[in-house]
Formats: sequence, C-alpha cells, structure tokens
Amino acid sequence: MPGREAGKDYPRQFKGNAMAALFRHRRTFVDFVDAFIDLRGARGALRFDRAEMLPQGFVTEKLRAGARDVLWQVPVEDCGTFAVFLIEHQSAVDFSMPMRMQLYKHRIWQDQRAAVSARIRCAEGFRWPLVIPIVFYTGAAPWSGPVRLADILAHGGDFEELSAAMEFLLVDVGCLSDTQVMAPGNFARAIVRLIRAMSFRDTEAEFFAAFDALRGRATITFRFGPLDYVRFGRDD
Repeated sequence: MPGREAGKDYPRQFKGNAMAALFRHRRTFVDFVDAFIDLRGARGALRFDRAEMLPQGFVTEKLRAGARDVLWQVPVEDCGTFAVFLIEHQSAVDFSMPMRMQLYKHRIWQDQRAAVSARIRCAEGFRWPLVIPIVFYTGAAPWSGPVRLADILAHGGDFEELSAAMEFLLVDVGCLSDTQVMAPGNFARAIVRLIRAMSFRDTEAEFFAAFDALRGRATITFRFGPLDYVRFGRDD
C-alpha cells in the first residue's frame, strides 16, 4: 500500500542537504536509478561503473548555491558522450518546478558551451550532453504540481506541438508501493523505505523493519526523529 495514510498529519520534513548527501555516493545513485527511474531501454548503453559526480566548477554560481541539487555524469557506451543526471530534492510542491528544471538544464549546457570551442560545437557531428532531470519528493501531501513545461506556459496546451512537453521525472516517496521499496539487494530501496517509514508510517514495527534492512551498511544519525544525514563507511 502507498506510504501515506488518509487523514494523518505528517509533520516531518527532511532537509535538502541531508537528501543530497544520500545521492553523493555512487552506490546509492546507481541503485536509485535502477529502482525508480525508467530509462526506456537505454540502461545498457550507460556506463554507471564510470559515473562521476560533477565537480562544483562544472555548473554556474547560481546552480552551485542549491545544496539540494546533485549532478552525476554517466558516459554513454562507445559514443564519447555522456548523460547528466540532475537530482533535486523537494519537501514541498513547487508549481514552477518544470521551469526551474529547464533553467538548470540550460545552465548545464551554458557551461558546456563555455568549455568547448565554437569550432567543435558548431560542427555537424557535435552532440550536447543529455540532461535527465529528476525530482525526489518527500512532502507530506502527494505531488500536485505539473511535471511538464507545457503545462505552465501560457496557452501551452493549445500549442503543445510547438512548445514541447519538456518534463522531469518525479519520484514521490509517499506514493511508492511496498513492492517498490522492499525488493532486496538494492541499497537505495532500503534507504527510501526508511525515509518513508519515518515520514509516513509512525508504527515502530515498520520503522525498525526498514532500519534493519540497512543494518551494517551505513552509519545513520538521527536528530529529533527526521533523518539528518547518512555517513557511509566506504564509497561503493
């Protein structure tokens, strides 16, 4: 059953920098993508074993200021190109999120433009990096905002073919089923299960079952209930 229960008040909110800390470890990032992101057959072409978290210098000052954002660069097999996974944590619904994610993507391409000479990027065979925007949402209420840019543009629905959908991928923790978070062998599923138990399931049994799934894998520090951060013994 979904994590949220009707009629309950869920006061806990997770800090953006705490959630970002989870995705700064390769194992959690790769497991998260495998568990919750549908890559539509492209998974085999992406070399997650060579994934690198982008250094702060890759993005602009405005994007660096967002502690909730994590960027991973994943090479594409035999192409000499890469995909960028942009993960943004949200604890509240933001109806401007499609535009925000589009601006983030634009800033990434701006930095790529500055890093590559005009002679190369204007050539016929040059390819810009694919940017995959993901919103990891842990809010109390289900996500009710738009995920497509066309839905927040004036008359976007009337001119959808001209405006382009440009949507982001949404992972709404409270709407995940038990099956989605309890599959064994996936570290990210275990962490999301614990987050869900702390946010939406106030029973001790559910909390300790989720906590037990992580035992021996990470050191977890709690402050007044919410998950403050996760510190790993090794980066794998």
